[in-house]
Amino acid sequence: TSAMPNFPDWGTVRCVEPLDLISLPKREFGVLAAHLPEMRRSFEKVTDQRRQATGQVTMTPEQKKELFEQFRSWQSGQAR
Repeated sequence: TSAMPNFPDWGTVRCVEPLDLISLPKREFGVLAAHLPEMRRSFEKVTDQRRQATGQVTMTPEQKKELFEQFRSWQSGQAR
């Protein structure tokens, strides 16, 4: 549901606690991911944290690179 009737894609979300986040269209996110090294490091950090939380072994740098490329490929396909 939109808080602004003239802009139906602008929805609102109410959070119980403050959140640090940014919302971007998939295409723009893909551009950031492709060109900002920090974006890739953040992606790898989250991947490591999730694997560690589930008891999985940490990925090698080559596995991380491959996973990131799969993610970017998926993002490109979703941007259509």
